[in-house]
Amino acid sequence: DLTYYFGRFGNYKIAHVQTSMGSLSRDSSIMTVSTALTELKSKIVVMVGIAFGVDDQSQQVGDVLISESIIPYNRIGKKNTVQRGIEAPSSKILLNRFRNIKTTWEHFISEGKKAKLIPTRLLSGEELIDNLQYRNKLIKDNPESKGGEMEGAGLFAACDGKADWIVVKGICDFADGEKKVDKKIKQTIAIDSALSACLEIFNSASAFKELKVLPVEQGQLEPLNKNLNINAVLFDIYDIDKEPFYIERNEDEIFNKNVTQFGLW
Repeated sequence: DLTYYFGRFGNYKIAHVQTSMGSLSRDSSIMTVSTALTELKSKIVVMVGIAFGVDDQSQQVGDVLISESIIPYNRIGKKNTVQRGIEAPSSKILLNRFRNIKTTWEHFISEGKKAKLIPTRLLSGEELIDNLQYRNKLIKDNPESKGGEMEGAGLFAACDGKADWIVVKGICDFADGEKKVDKKIKQTIAIDSALSACLEIFNSASAFKELKVLPVEQGQLEPLNKNLNINAVLFDIYDIDKEPFYIERNEDEIFNKNVTQFGLW
């Protein structure tokens, strides 16, 4: 069974679920998203994560790639890239929303350095690319693409005809053989940028009006602070600092009753 975290992000109620790397394995994006859609009947799916960029001169760690479409690929042959499926366009409405925040969204990667939003045709494949020659061959065959990742193809397959979807991923490396250098620091920068861009959308009261997804009623909860450390909200291990963001599940209630009644040995 999947583990869901229910809460509020910006002005909207959300369900958060995590997928493993890739699109095709048992716990990958296609199975995770398909199961989640069946159980939750969600109208919108935003995949947030990390990706690789293709040009460390015009791009930086922390810039955010927004999928105009997903280009699935399987492998790179001697002459060209072997395609695994057709190119899939992202939701027009969701893409429009992210394009329109380019003038309002502001996220500092470091002092004086702002992240950029980069709408692009996003490559998606099962291979973890960390080889400059391999990456350059892939981009040569797809010159309009500004980056790639591993889960978008599965997201499209799961959502096609069922929900509006988009991929929002921060650049954490350039697939040039240096992926392991300061890996965790770069990944944190990348995911913080991607979540910040999403929060800009989710703080709008009318972002998803056309999709009939309405915000939480005014006055029920305070808006999420843009300066909040997002890692405090989405967590795997509980400690006392996470208490304001903890939502009690049915399992927790049953466990607490058993402990109260019978003790714990």
